[in-house]
Amino acid sequence: MDEKLRNEEKEDEVFEIMGDSVIVEVKDKTTGKVYRRELPIDFYENANVLRLLGENQDGSLSEIVLFRARSPEAQGHNRLRRRPRPQRPSSLIRN
Repeated sequence: MDEKLRNEEKEDEVFEIMGDSVIVEVKDKTTGKVYRRELPIDFYENANVLRLLGENQDGSLSEIVLFRARSPEAQGHNRLRRRPRPQRPSSLIRN
């Protein structure tokens, strides 16, 4: 079995992805130059949702949640058990 196929099989076994930072890569339309930045954004993704959590300029938290559309057949079946919400990184919590 080749390496690419093994990696794809392993990827299929992942049910959720969590991280304390994201890397954004963007190609400028005018210059064509590629910029890459690592940003302190809490990342959570599973089969149903993508959640980004970060800090605004004033230090308050801001959250973006994107839900994936599900087919009518899948809505009655395949419901994931609700899991506890991931803890916010201590660096984002203000006292």
